[in-house]
Amino acid sequence: MKAITATASRDGAFWLIYVPEVEQYTQSSSLAEAPDMARDLAAALWDVPSDEVVLGSFQVQPSDDSVTGS
Repeated sequence: MKAITATASRDGAFWLIYVPEVEQYTQSSSLAEAPDMARDLAAALWDVPSDEVVLGSFQVQPSDDSVTGS
């Protein structure tokens, strides 16, 4: 098993998901699918099945709108 961490941030209609272990981004249309997209990204780059990738930590960054109150 390989462990990853991921951080999601809103970007318009999509969520950007950064996985530092592979130094790459992926995207998803919903926050609910973001963890699976992070695992799939790492699995594809490491050439392993996605069920061999464990998401150890998942964080959601607040959007700029929530910080400024817009």
